[in-house]
Amino acid sequence: MLDEESERCIILLLGVKDKPISSMERLQKEMFIASRTISKISEIFDFEKHHHGPYSQTLQEITKNPPHLVNMYKIQQDGSISITASGKDYFNKIINQYKGNVKFASLLQVLKLTRNVYDKLEQDELSFLIYMTYPDYADTSNIYHKVMNDEKNRDRLANLLLSKRLITKERYNELR
Repeated sequence: MLDEESERCIILLLGVKDKPISSMERLQKEMFIASRTISKISEIFDFEKHHHGPYSQTLQEITKNPPHLVNMYKIQQDGSISITASGKDYFNKIINQYKGNVKFASLLQVLKLTRNVYDKLEQDELSFLIYMTYPDYADTSNIYHKVMNDEKNRDRLANLLLSKRLITKERYNELR
């Protein structure tokens, strides 16, 4: 049985930025990235290897059919996931409830950083960065070979990340 905590994680990730997350696949990847820093998120969403990289069945299910916090976020016709007005109210209620809590402030910082950095990436750039950082999640990927096996494509993606100032020159050299 899923509890409200998993749905709150989605609301928090959506609420830290006034912009929808463009797709379910991106939501999966951004929550995965956040889970690498915040152990509580990795406990809630058990990520496994999948055709498009890290995937959590729990995250997929509760995003499509939230059992507790209904009408707080929705999947738009274009596939993007957005927080609703009632979701934004709930987000603000959570913020006020945990005001001054150091762990909660840290969680929010990680979620904001995740959204601010990874929302800027095209899908190939995001996949490339995840596969280079977490190669175990590439085993069953349908897109791994497209992203990783073409040397020109790897160079192009590394150059894009460097030009966007999302990686250092040192990390650039590692990725190529």
